[in-house]
Amino acid sequence: MRAFVALASLLAGACAAPQAPVESDLALPTDLAPAVDLRGPSDLAPACTLGGPDHCGTCATVCPPGMDDDGTQRTCSGPSSFDTCGIVCKGDYYDVNGMASDGCEVLDDGMFANAAIAMPITLPNVDDPTFKTNPLNVVRALPSDARQHVVTPASRPLGLPDWYRIDAQGAGAAGTGMIACLGITGLPADNRFEVCISALNVQTFDAASCAEARGGPPEMGTGSVCVTPPGATDMGSSYFVRVQKLAGSHTANSYALFLKH
Repeated sequence: MRAFVALASLLAGACAAPQAPVESDLALPTDLAPAVDLRGPSDLAPACTLGGPDHCGTCATVCPPGMDDDGTQRTCSGPSSFDTCGIVCKGDYYDVNGMASDGCEVLDDGMFANAAIAMPITLPNVDDPTFKTNPLNVVRALPSDARQHVVTPASRPLGLPDWYRIDAQGAGAAGTGMIACLGITGLPADNRFEVCISALNVQTFDAASCAEARGGPPEMGTGSVCVTPPGATDMGSSYFVRVQKLAGSHTANSYALFLKH
């Protein structure tokens, strides 16, 4: 009888409902647990403000330092991760060679872009014993580039024209009238420039008093041309002369303007 009771107790224990495992039994080793990113969208934002030259495209991308100077300003094309570094030109500086590595490397050393700010030039009487400024040669560059500029006009693919105000005093040289000649033989062969001269005390130009010069050696085209005022007057104040670029590649080479009365 006792044997029977012991057997019954053993069988009853085997059929009882299993106990629920404790949490520690189900935990995985820490080195096997999957990584879970609990950060929110604000936590994933870059730790800087993109779009400036010190954080362009990424927080760590700094547009070349040392480029911010009198003539060059660093830029970033926008505030996204796809944007890139660049430069714009300040003041009267130009990036003639198109290389961002040396910035806007050429300074236009005089701004005479319209009649109101024309370069003043006096041609004295030929009897002046010093004979310093009649005739007169003016040598200047008219730079241009493909960059944007901080001050207007922002785009200067042909540069800005040069204006001159000529005060012709006295009778001038015998046998000659007021004349302006432009030479650009030292400029690239694809360059085309125009020189115009006004009538006395007029700030506009007649087509007949304008002429086009072409760059390159003389055998490749008209590298030097001359114009005279309408009416062939030769004394008084003021004549206006304008030199402007019509077409061609960018250059810092100089033109020569010959003035005589």
